[in-house]
Amino acid sequence: MLEIDSRMPAFWEEECEKQNLFLFTPLWIDVLRLGLSVKQFRYVHENFTPVALVSIFHKYSIRAAYINFPIGENDDSMTNPEHGLAEDLAEHCDTIRADILRSSNYQQGEGFLTRTIVKNIGNWNQESLSAATRRNIRKAEKSRVKVRDNSNINAAELYNFYRSVIVRNKGRIRYKPAYFEQLLYTSRKTEQLRILVASCNGINIGYLCFLRHKNTAYYLHGAIDMSHSKTRAMDYLFFQAISELRKENIDSFDMLASPQDQLSLVRYKEKWGGESFTQIRQTTYAKSLRGKLLNFCQI
Repeated sequence: MLEIDSRMPAFWEEECEKQNLFLFTPLWIDVLRLGLSVKQFRYVHENFTPVALVSIFHKYSIRAAYINFPIGENDDSMTNPEHGLAEDLAEHCDTIRADILRSSNYQQGEGFLTRTIVKNIGNWNQESLSAATRRNIRKAEKSRVKVRDNSNINAAELYNFYRSVIVRNKGRIRYKPAYFEQLLYTSRKTEQLRILVASCNGINIGYLCFLRHKNTAYYLHGAIDMSHSKTRAMDYLFFQAISELRKENIDSFDMLASPQDQLSLVRYKEKWGGESFTQIRQTTYAKSLRGKLLNFCQI
């Protein structure tokens, strides 16, 4: 039976470390709390085992709960159903003190988002990539692109790289500088959150950020300075990241979801050996008056 606490249980941190549950740890909670202004969390456990972390975002007085942000609740298998977690938590919307609960479901077929994952990284190798991708990797090496850790980059650079990509693609800027400050700070305290930085002739030209949870790596952000796009630094960052994960015996590299109208982004992720699945977002409303009103308005 699931139990839900508003405070971190005494056993929580130790169990998270034992089971490599980085997304449930105080370090990641601080990224959400200090970087995204998340003020409330719910700790879901069963038989003294952490099951999920629910983050409650406040916007326009609406309390929206997300399971295991940003990867979602179904992090064990892209093809299995939800293991009942979302359904179980939906029954506890009022206990969680959320107006709405955001959850996801994965299946093959048509849907709202496309999620791509590179499975069986142990069997992944450079020769399995297309000739064009291998050529881009060689181009980056000839251009003297270097990929290193995050010791020579600051949060303002990370944010500016991110912002330039969003503006160029006419997207919505979801993350503020404070978030990247916290990402960088945390990545320097744990190997579970990594920021790889690409440089050319001593100048930072891009980065790639990913985290490890259980035995899966999750891609979070990546961007390059487009004035250096001919160096193929973005391809080199992905190549170096997957190669590193392969050496560390990580099972898979989950590149998370892409809007289905951004087919070029989906194809880019698939060229690294990724397999794509449909991600369908679901919203459950609380039984309270506020929840009923939001349901009526379809917020």
